Amino acid sequence: MVFAPGTKQLYGNVTYHVLGMVIEQVTGRPYGESIRDGIIRPLRLSGTTVPGADTRIHGPHARAYEAVTVDGRTKHIDVTKANPTFQWAAAEIVSTAPDLDRFLVALMSGELLPPAQTAELFAVPDVAAHDGDDDPANDVPAHFGGGIGRFAVAGVEFWGKTGDRPGFASGVGAVRDLSRRLVYSLNTLHMGGDEQPETARRIIAAASGVG
Repeated sequence: MVFAPGTKQLYGNVTYHVLGMVIEQVTGRPYGESIRDGIIRPLRLSGTTVPGADTRIHGPHARAYEAVTVDGRTKHIDVTKANPTFQWAAAEIVSTAPDLDRFLVALMSGELLPPAQTAELFAVPDVAAHDGDDDPANDVPAHFGGGIGRFAVAGVEFWGKTGDRPGFASGVGAVRDLSRRLVYSLNTLHMGGDEQPETARRIIAAASGVG
């Protein structure tokens, strides 16, 4: 352990992998079936799938590219067709902007979950976020509740989630009363990194009324 339980918050894909395994242990079936029965079908998310090892994106979609340097030369490689099990329960689902908006509204409004579980979404613990070092001067407050995070942009408080996979960087967010919502997906050419992509920052700022 890198810190005592309950003293800090650490975000990572491994927590979603554990949740996927818990679902499978409890239900005795692939976690994707529970996602389809509990979320996709009830909310009629017609453009959303848990594709397993299907490498295709069905329906209209953008192409995905990664910048790869080979022998000193950078090439833009089309990685649209990829095995989504690469990130399994952390990022395996394929969806559309309208479906993500529908899901976010149902999740945050209490349509999808009972009141106690909906409240857990916004229950951010009063601890520091683990930043990889032991210097308290570098600590920042935790900002994740039950699977979604709290983000402030120019005084506007959004709740949502961002993430990436090869070729795509995406995010969803909304204010608590759902009067302002954002869904985006963009091609950064580089997966990962400690900083949010500049284009994503500009999109979020525009949605917050900044600039």
